[in-house]
Amino acid sequence: MADIILGTVQFGLDYGINNVSGKPGKENVFEILNYAYQSGISTLDTAQAYGDAEEMIGSFHIDTDLSFRINTKFNGVTGQSIENIIEERLKKLNIKNIHTLFYHTYAEYESNPGLLNDIEELKKNKLVDNIGVSVYTNKELEHVINSKAVDTIQLPFNLLDNISQRGFLLQKAKQANKFIQVRSVFLQGLFFRKIELLPAVLHPLKPYLKKLAAIVKETGNSIESLSLQYVNAQPDIDEIIIGVDTKEQLQRNMEVINKPIEKEALEIINNIHVKETELLYPYNWK
Repeated sequence: MADIILGTVQFGLDYGINNVSGKPGKENVFEILNYAYQSGISTLDTAQAYGDAEEMIGSFHIDTDLSFRINTKFNGVTGQSIENIIEERLKKLNIKNIHTLFYHTYAEYESNPGLLNDIEELKKNKLVDNIGVSVYTNKELEHVINSKAVDTIQLPFNLLDNISQRGFLLQKAKQANKFIQVRSVFLQGLFFRKIELLPAVLHPLKPYLKKLAAIVKETGNSIESLSLQYVNAQPDIDEIIIGVDTKEQLQRNMEVINKPIEKEALEIINNIHVKETELLYPYNWK
């Protein structure tokens, strides 16, 4: 079973296709973080691009005297060194080092090859423990697998962006000793959206979503449970990032994620193969 990481994009931005309440306030964020800490979640996933999420985490560290391990992403370096940028982030987050520093996109990684040497220096100086790249497509994933400098790969994985899409590359990544984190377990909230309310651009996904709805009905499981249990059943995944808007959502997630998925449901989901792969990436939904 994989370890759980709490995603924090919701703490700094209005996020998700099914989000109608906006980002939670400071009191609610602290409630979520306290519950996560007490539940054994030790790592947060955040980013430079997540609004004021990093400031919120830093405030929590100061106000509560509790501390999470932090994975964060950067969007590029302009006008100052990566070391200065990281030192500023450490102060903002109120931590001593970053567990995994991610290139936020594969494009950033590909277009700044010289920067990798600077980040490796940060690693030698113990400011960063691991180097990661956040990817979307299988082409990006395959390229990063072949990089000896990259320790950790973060990618989407869920009921539709599933084993039929990613399986052989996940196995290849593990053979290359890469640490695998997955995000977008709920496909940015799409799985909670009523099928009849889908925007026109997502109508091609209706047949696949109806298959998932049929599994939910047949098993008596919820789509939330099915989503979490499916991802957690994959042996090549090391960590699962989940994002929530409330403490109650996190409680529900933690209650169901370690329950086994039914074998028949697992096989059906593994055989769902979305042909319109571009719609598995939310940046194409606009």
